[in-house]
Amino acid sequence: GENDIFRLQADGILGIRVKIYNRWGDVVFTSTDQSRQWTGLNTNHRDVADGVYYWVSKIICVNNEVMWPNEFRGVITVKK
Repeated sequence: GENDIFRLQADGILGIRVKIYNRWGDVVFTSTDQSRQWTGLNTNHRDVADGVYYWVSKIICVNNEVMWPNEFRGVITVKK
């Protein structure tokens, strides 16, 4: 009911790559589509377990330059 999706979005982005990892380092979500959002499903389309997930993103600006810093990182806590 609250904060059910995760999506990185900003103006002036030409390309984006987002990966979300579980605590064992397995990729549970990946996308190069800025409009695609993560809803807590893994790559097999099953709900992920409650816990903390780590995301990493690389972003390319409209002028084809990589944004600074080169990678953006953060965590997502999943609670059902």
